[in-house]
Amino acid sequence: MKVIIVGAGEVGFHIVHRLASESKEVVVIDRNPEALKRFSELLDVPWLEGSGAHPKMPEEAEIRGPEFRRK
Repeated sequence: MKVIIVGAGEVGFHIVHRLASESKEVVVIDRNPEALKRFSELLDVPWLEGSGAHPKMPEEAEIRGPEFRRK
């Protein structure tokens, strides 16, 4: 099962950290490149820069492999 987290703020970071530590497949979506930079530096999870409200973004996160990072 893949978990898509929309929002790379403080709450999103802690949720992703917990899920990743449990070896869950997690993808993060956020529009803020600075927030995503924190994920890149501290957690080894794939992310997408963009709006999680855009209809194509969650679909794109679902079909991409776990090793992508996209702007």
